[in-house]
This record gives sequence, C-alpha cells and structure tokens, in this order.
Amino acid sequence: MYKKQSILSIILILLLILGGCIKPEENKDHVLNNEEVSGFIVTQAKTKLIYNYIDDLEETTTFVMYLNAISQKDEAKEITYELKAVNALGDAQTYISNKKQTLPLTKQLVFNTNIGGNGFSEFFLKINNGKEYNFYEEAKTLSPYDFLGYPEEFKSDDLAIRINVEEDDEKYNLTFTIDSKQSIHLDLQTFLVSEERKIYSFLGVYGYEANLFPYIIENNYIYKEMNMLFLYFNITIYNFEGKKTELRASYKLDKILT
Repeated sequence: MYKKQSILSIILILLLILGGCIKPEENKDHVLNNEEVSGFIVTQAKTKLIYNYIDDLEETTTFVMYLNAISQKDEAKEITYELKAVNALGDAQTYISNKKQTLPLTKQLVFNTNIGGNGFSEFFLKINNGKEYNFYEEAKTLSPYDFLGYPEEFKSDDLAIRINVEEDDEKYNLTFTIDSKQSIHLDLQTFLVSEERKIYSFLGVYGYEANLFPYIIENNYIYKEMNMLFLYFNITIYNFEGKKTELRASYKLDKILT
C-alpha cells in the first residue's frame, strides 16, 4: 500500500515538473487590421565581400531591422513593445522597450548584424498601450525550385512599386516606393539571385497596414562585386475583408539598374 502511494507521489511530482517545463503555445494569429495601433517590421539585408582573419575574401550578409508602430487614431499614444525575431535557424532574439515609446515610432533594433541562416523565419510582436495587442508574421523563403514559378513581372490593380536607383563606384542604392489606392495589409519580401544562382535576402516588409501611401523605403544596397542578376518579389496583400492576393515576379537587374 505504502509502495503504491510512493510511486503515485513520484509520478505526480514528475508530471508537475514536466508541466512547468512546457511553454505555452505562442499566438500565431495573423492580424490584418487593428483599429487601435499598427505594428510592422522592416528588414534590409546587404551582401558584400570582406577580408577574413587570414586575408581571404569571403561574402557576408548583414541586416538592419526596424520596428514601426503608429496610432490608427488621431490622439497621441504611448506604448511598450516586445518583439521576438526568429532567425532561419530557429534561434530567437527578443527586443523589449525599457520605457514607454511615443507614437509614431520607428526604432532601429538591429544594425549591420549577421543573422543566423542569413534571414528571418517568424516575428512575434506585442504592443501594449494599456491593452495588449499581438501581431504575428511569417517570413517566406525562396529556393532554386521556385525560379520557374515566377513570372517576369507582376500586374496588380491594388499595388504599384517603383524603384529608383542611384549608383557609385562600389554599389547601387535602390529606393522602393510602394503605392496603393485602397486600404491593404502588405507582406513583402525580395531576394537577390547571383550569377552562381545563389539566393540572398534583400528587403522585407512584414505586416504593413498603416495605409500611409506612398510608402518609401530607402538605402537598399546591391554591391557590384556580388554579380547579382535577378531581383525576386514575393508579395501578399489582403484587403480588410480578408481577400488574399499573391504577387510573384522576377526582374532582371540589368533592366532595373540601367
């Protein structure tokens, strides 16, 4: 009798320990429109050659990342935030505001930093203005198997993208102007593909629902030494009734850069 009670007690203790180790599942609701506050993320990657510790040239991709938040109503607001960014290897980095932030907010959280797997896979954002709001965005990937599925351009009545190019001896500097005549939720990713058909992250916009158009994103660099040939677009837009439109395109860079 006592032996059975001891075994049951041990099992109960183990279950309690295991239960404490299990993390609650994170909120992955893809919010298309929040009427109080809007939060979105912008990532910009640049790839270039650098000399390593033995003076050999090697390529490196570094990222900048911005968290943006605006009030969807006229009155000024203050918020706190918590952003968990998961890289392509599944490792997470969390960024937490150490004090209240005034809206509108543009906060650079990453600057010229290597990211595991050379990209991001997920973003979990919490914004609190007295009430907590959760936002989730999943990053897309591009593989060589996808190349043939991308047309040479995308056509849309809901979205227009213009690219302006400035050039110096070392690089091209692209400015993207995104425009829409209606209210949308925008998820946009671009990739560069080199002469060797290697794929590199470029510009990413995750969860843009601010609807302040035109939306301009500057300082997107393509280094000439990398011999990039193509710019791939992977875009998903939603109207606020939930209608989803996917846009894909691959553009030859020589047509954009010249």
